[in-house]
Amino acid sequence: ALVGAELANALSPGHLTALASTCGALQLALRAAVAELKETRREVSALLRRCSNPRKTEYTLAQAAAGHVDVIFGGSKGLDASDARLMARCLFGNACFSVNNLWAYDNPRLGDAGIAALARAFQRRPQQTLKCLSLTETSMGDAGVCALAATMAADALPRLTHLYLNQNSIGDEGLKAFCAAIVKGALPKLEVLDLQENGRITDAQALVSALAGGALPCLAVLRFVGTAHLKAACEARAIILNCKLMTTLHSNA
Repeated sequence: ALVGAELANALSPGHLTALASTCGALQLALRAAVAELKETRREVSALLRRCSNPRKTEYTLAQAAAGHVDVIFGGSKGLDASDARLMARCLFGNACFSVNNLWAYDNPRLGDAGIAALARAFQRRPQQTLKCLSLTETSMGDAGVCALAATMAADALPRLTHLYLNQNSIGDEGLKAFCAAIVKGALPKLEVLDLQENGRITDAQALVSALAGGALPCLAVLRFVGTAHLKAACEARAIILNCKLMTTLHSNA
């Protein structure tokens, strides 16, 4: 009240009217922001109830309310591209949430469109807390991994330690885009990379060259089909190549 009285003495009626109008506009803006936040939380809760794997207990809705989220959609088979766009907007595009881990494995309806939606969200708002990203068996092809590679190259996943892209439809084009990103320094903290069971990959030379050149400096475990050259590149870096050695790839792989 005293502050208000002092302001009233110092300001002209015109200034007071303008200030009152500004305060009113701020109140309206705050009300709108609060309403939007409540709606966002409602949408997130509804998405998680519908798509989260009920067998997983690591995630609770209380975490979402607190803003710290481990999102587990793995095995639900319920996630599609429209859900990914909602997740991109509400979770990864919202400063109120810090996502630690995203488990979206075994959601074949997600596809390249869903992966691209998530990748764009990561790029718009770099994920400073995301450590694990599981996109196993999501029907990801070259388009999806290329979108993810562009996000990686923009340093939007600086603290990622575990990346699972196995059991998808990634081919040579996607692998080359991925390797181009890591050669430029993407994923500096990555420790585990799973690229197994991507049957469209026929040439792993880009990965061999990237590893030999020092890409992924923290990598400890690589799961991937490969040949003797890939095995040698991993051994030179003391990287565990966790797979059966294959001879079906090109001989220079």
